[in-house]
Amino acid sequence: MSRDRWLGTARDFIVYVGRRFFVGDCLRMAAGLSYTSLLAIVPLTAIAFAMLAAFPVFEGVREKIQEAAFSNLLPETAAGMSRPMLKS
Repeated sequence: MSRDRWLGTARDFIVYVGRRFFVGDCLRMAAGLSYTSLLAIVPLTAIAFAMLAAFPVFEGVREKIQEAAFSNLLPETAAGMSRPMLKS
């Protein structure tokens, strides 16, 4: 395949993908998928923490996961306020 033909084929493919993206309303679908994924993560996390709390063997794992979640997902002030509540 010559270089000019390859560039033409690549350009045609990019144009095709761009058209399908806007005609198929992909931005709206991506937003809906993100929203649905976030809603699914919350109950999954609650179930995972409940399972970890049910078995004393997983105490260390649960604490490590909580620490990772607090250090990466919460601002420092919120994490500092919630840690004493979880200790009791």
